[in-house]
Amino acid sequence: MSGCEKLLQPDAEKNKSSRSRLIENTPKIQIIKVLKADLLKILINGNTQNIHLAGIKAPSPKPGRFNNDLSKSLGQDINLINKAGKQSVSLVRELTKNRELRFVNFGTNTVKNGKVIFDGDIIFQNDTTLIEKLLGYGAAIAPYDKYSAVTAYKQIEDDARKNERGLWKHPVKIDRRFYAKSSFKSETLGMNRSQVRQQGNGGNQRLESHKEFEKQGKIIINLSVRKPLFHPYKGTITYAFVKRQDYGKKVQEISSAPIRGESRNSRRSSTSRSNYKSLSSADKDSNRRNKQNDSDYNRSVSGQNVFKIATSKSITEEFEFNSLSTNIVILSDIVNYTKSIKAGTSYSHGEYYVNYDLEIRIGTNLVYSHYHNQ
Repeated sequence: MSGCEKLLQPDAEKNKSSRSRLIENTPKIQIIKVLKADLLKILINGNTQNIHLAGIKAPSPKPGRFNNDLSKSLGQDINLINKAGKQSVSLVRELTKNRELRFVNFGTNTVKNGKVIFDGDIIFQNDTTLIEKLLGYGAAIAPYDKYSAVTAYKQIEDDARKNERGLWKHPVKIDRRFYAKSSFKSETLGMNRSQVRQQGNGGNQRLESHKEFEKQGKIIINLSVRKPLFHPYKGTITYAFVKRQDYGKKVQEISSAPIRGESRNSRRSSTSRSNYKSLSSADKDSNRRNKQNDSDYNRSVSGQNVFKIATSKSITEEFEFNSLSTNIVILSDIVNYTKSIKAGTSYSHGEYYVNYDLEIRIGTNLVYSHYHNQ
């Protein structure tokens, strides 16, 4: 490898300008054979030499143990790994075809089967490198931390992961990767009890009781994703709480007792009992109404709860999903609710949460929804 410039710390930013200098000082090479995307046989200074692209690992074009181990470590389907091995070899050939190439030795070498393999990178005339290209296409991974350049490599790899290129392609469409379920719980955070005596004399006093609650709604979401997980998923949760607001009890009030009445003829015979005039149809109707009023008057007060159901304003929050399963808890505002017994009548007043509306999106894909039907 005489005449080959060594670069011990190939940091992408720090050495961007130095690449131009290396192009002037580093000998040109010719690729003779692509064994793997990261393992090449080159011609340099009239000699053949096997080189390894430092800090990266690429699948083999031939199925076998190496690809099986790579499949297991990535959690990726073995068929995709085998296919990517052949595609990555073709990619290297395409990227380097009819291009001026130079090899930069990073100063580390290994011996395998009696052959010396040097670690380094191939630089193109436009200052880009073969390692950067392979990582950007998702044709290789950067599992090592041997070189300081790995930091820059990881940034390129993360972009390929995010856009699911090459080895990072998920076998399932994004809108079918996620499993979600949700549930609702209404919690009582606190309760105050009070009792007072209404005005009255002796045994006529009645107990008036009140229970004041602080209540809160809670949405519990369980979200999971199918393997493999190559990158975090960014998403949004849109939710709204449905609440019931009670206005107390609408009590039927009876204002006064009914008055019975009938029409009577005041003329009397000296030899007979009093004579009553027959009731007219109007009198009969009046008596029927009075009888009903009498029944109402003697019946205890009655009524019905008055309430309405309302949905709060929708709220959208962003989240990042970076594990195979996660739990998300959404809390509502705290509201007050009162249950009272007053004058022998029980009633409620205030508001509490009874349900929710929910949408979960990953990117623009709706992956889960729950819509409360009022």
